Amino acid sequence: RKVACSLRFSSLISKLKSFLEWKKSLKKNSVKINKIKYKSLVNRNNCDFTISTIDTELVYHGKKYNRAVQLEGTSVVIIPILYYKKRIMTVLVSQFRAPLGRYTMEFPSGGADSKKLKESAKKEIMEELGMNIPLKNITKLNKKGIFLLPANNYSRAYFFYFKRAVNEKTLKQMSKKTYGRKDEGEFIKLKLLDFKKLLDVSDSASVIIGHSLIKNYEIL
Repeated sequence: RKVACSLRFSSLISKLKSFLEWKKSLKKNSVKINKIKYKSLVNRNNCDFTISTIDTELVYHGKKYNRAVQLEGTSVVIIPILYYKKRIMTVLVSQFRAPLGRYTMEFPSGGADSKKLKESAKKEIMEELGMNIPLKNITKLNKKGIFLLPANNYSRAYFFYFKRAVNEKTLKQMSKKTYGRKDEGEFIKLKLLDFKKLLDVSDSASVIIGHSLIKNYEIL
């Protein structure tokens, strides 16, 4: 049974986009794969969430490295910049995060098709903010994916932003409504705040990085 389970993991994981992207990055960096053991796979049938773990022996510059790798694939993070009267505001989403056992405050984000990043960002904006933003108004901030946990996690994040003027009616509607894919266990509430107060309310890496990118590129 154990062998059969291992073969099943091998068959499933080796076909995942995240696994294929990881192998491509190794080849680009001239890393040789000596061994791979397929350890685990979590796949939600009702959404695009997939996470897998493999144990590897890699050879790089003549040295062997035995490392576990967690594969999650590509994601997009969206930074909303809202103009309300003379205020420059943004929106964070509040949702339950299992590793922390609590609700967190983050920018809208989600899994993405690495070949259709902007389309993926537009989809997340609609699902988590209820806004239909044209593709031409969505701008990518980083050309290369940012690895949030490079020690043992292969998950690249691409950051986008959009600007939009809003009125009081829109702000009230956003504050009252619950967003997200409820069929996927997402029950998202929105927090609107001044952009300059962003780092006071969130300890999320995506928020800290997003804030830094906006400042470094002098978007505001």
